[in-house]
Amino acid sequence: MQRNIRIFSFICSILIIISMITACESKEQKIDKLIQNAEKVVSDNNYKHALSIRQELDKIDSNKESTKKVDDIVLKKVEADIDKFIDDKKFDEAIQELEAVQKDYSAFDTDYAKEQVDRIGKIKKSNEAFTNATDLFNNKKYSEAMTKYNEVVEEDKTNYKSAKDKIQEITDITYNDYVNQAEEAFSKNDYSKAIENIDLALSVKNVSDAQNLKEKYVNAQNAEAERVKAEAVAKAQAEAAAKAKVSANANNNTNTNAGNKVKGYSESPSVPDFGALYNISANISTGGQYMYALNDVKGYSDKYIAYLTNLGFKKRGIYQNQVGYYVTYTSSSGLSVVSLQILNSSLIISVSPTGIHW
Repeated sequence: MQRNIRIFSFICSILIIISMITACESKEQKIDKLIQNAEKVVSDNNYKHALSIRQELDKIDSNKESTKKVDDIVLKKVEADIDKFIDDKKFDEAIQELEAVQKDYSAFDTDYAKEQVDRIGKIKKSNEAFTNATDLFNNKKYSEAMTKYNEVVEEDKTNYKSAKDKIQEITDITYNDYVNQAEEAFSKNDYSKAIENIDLALSVKNVSDAQNLKEKYVNAQNAEAERVKAEAVAKAQAEAAAKAKVSANANNNTNTNAGNKVKGYSESPSVPDFGALYNISANISTGGQYMYALNDVKGYSDKYIAYLTNLGFKKRGIYQNQVGYYVTYTSSSGLSVVSLQILNSSLIISVSPTGIHW
């Protein structure tokens, strides 16, 4: 009897174990089936049905592993859809997709949804910047285009690389333009403008070619400054020497070219000697007049008249004699008269005491 009881107990235990195993297998199968259904409804964008499946799993799966799987299925689907909308530049549709999922699938991660809305807005703004930059570039407004291309963000995978390529292209165009302007200015000996433009080129690309050009421009500018300085010094020295010579000749008052045999100058020491002043040879007429070839005078008569005026000589008048007209100037003392007359190819200068004319 006892033997039969033991056998019965053993059989019952086996049946209980089998029942428990069967129950466990049935639960796992149900969870798997529900997850497979969740994948199907999510692929059809039926997030309401996906939520109901999640709620059912939440009741039978105490460790919540299955509900997490459904959340992951939803998240992957949403991510794929958003990326597709972004690639197609359908930014508003991407946001609408997020809003619909949040509404139908209440378990959706709200923090993630907010991050995605911000990301979509950022990429949308980046895309607008790229579009504007391209229009500006096509209209050769390179500086403004550069600013807009720099607003393209790395998350904007469609436009980011193209924007970087355009930035490099604009950099090259701008650099070459400044270099060309610098070279043109240099060819015209405008060294300041050349240096100004090569500095701008260096601000764009600090490369050895531009550095070498700047060195060439600076050296040329310095050489030009030295040349101008040397010319100024030489001119000043020449002017000083000329003034010294004029002063010496005026003080000496001796016509070294004509000699001192002509009356007039010796009798009127206050009258400056035209020939001595300007180192011009003269012929002497029988009447005691100085005769200078017009080709030798070359405008010195005007300078002589100005010199007389500075010494206080006054224009006395224009007179006529048997050979033509002449102009006279009287000294400030009133004791000497200088007469100038052009006759044939000569300038005739005569000097006399007041009241005596040739």
